[in-house]
Amino acid sequence: MSTLPSAIHPVQKEHCFEGKPFGRKGVARRTSVWKQCARLGCAFALTLILSSLMGKVSGQSQGAIEVSEVHVHYLFGSYVTFSARLRTAAPVQEAWLLFQSIGDPNIHLARLNVTPDGRMVYQHSLADGALRPFAPVQFWYRLRLSNGEIAASQPYTFQYIDNRVPWQTLEDEWVRVHWYAGDLDFGQAAFDIAHVGIQRVSEVLPYQKGPPLDLYIYASSADLQNALNLG
Repeated sequence: MSTLPSAIHPVQKEHCFEGKPFGRKGVARRTSVWKQCARLGCAFALTLILSSLMGKVSGQSQGAIEVSEVHVHYLFGSYVTFSARLRTAAPVQEAWLLFQSIGDPNIHLARLNVTPDGRMVYQHSLADGALRPFAPVQFWYRLRLSNGEIAASQPYTFQYIDNRVPWQTLEDEWVRVHWYAGDLDFGQAAFDIAHVGIQRVSEVLPYQKGPPLDLYIYASSADLQNALNLG
């Protein structure tokens, strides 16, 4: 599986710092951030960004096609646009785009028009809730060539997050905290709280380290609900 370059990911990682050690200062900071959350009416949307190892499509050829210039552009809750360019060993008879949120059994299928120079562009309205908010999205291309051969590209992934706001981010190998309302001290305090949560969970339940947990902090429950409704 190929993950698209970070350039197309809408998260604006303006600040990246290592987590600070726990201690009395950390406790005071955590108390302060909870008070600040209460004043702001903060709501937390916690998502686990999963890494999925998807194999090649069984019984289908990838060597017969070459896909390049793969791009995704979207506005959260509004639309998503897929574009790519392909080269094939034989003329294309049919071209299809398949995409789904990872973990969602529903696969969306769209027939594509291929220009003479091999370019494909497809825009899908997100008003139908086709993508799950904050979930990784997988997509791939399937072709029927004039010689009767069926070919499929490798799967690609991107993260579908709310790109309507300028997220700031603190992260390490365990957790990524994203927020847009509040200063850096607020973000650091939320980051420390997340670490305390992981530490407590690991004391009670077996915890195997995996991809970092993503914590999205909205300024109000109304903003959070709006994001979930749009998604």
